[in-house]
Amino acid sequence: VNPRESDREIEARLNRIAQSQDVFQKLRAESSEGVVTVYGEVAEEGYAKSFTALTEKVAGVIGVVDRIEILSTKKTGLR
Repeated sequence: VNPRESDREIEARLNRIAQSQDVFQKLRAESSEGVVTVYGEVAEEGYAKSFTALTEKVAGVIGVVDRIEILSTKKTGLR
């Protein structure tokens, strides 16, 4: 298996999933050697946790780096 192809497939799948759900539409995924970094913002921490958990279940993913910003904490500063 060509690792670069796998990374492209992982990114494509996760980005399609993100675009298909309103709560995830501001997220994007990048994969390198099976380690996925998720960028973007969501309204609530639960949405970030859900997308991270979903990402961990995608075939070929060996790790996830969460770079998701929670919009509700930007306003209050709490998390």
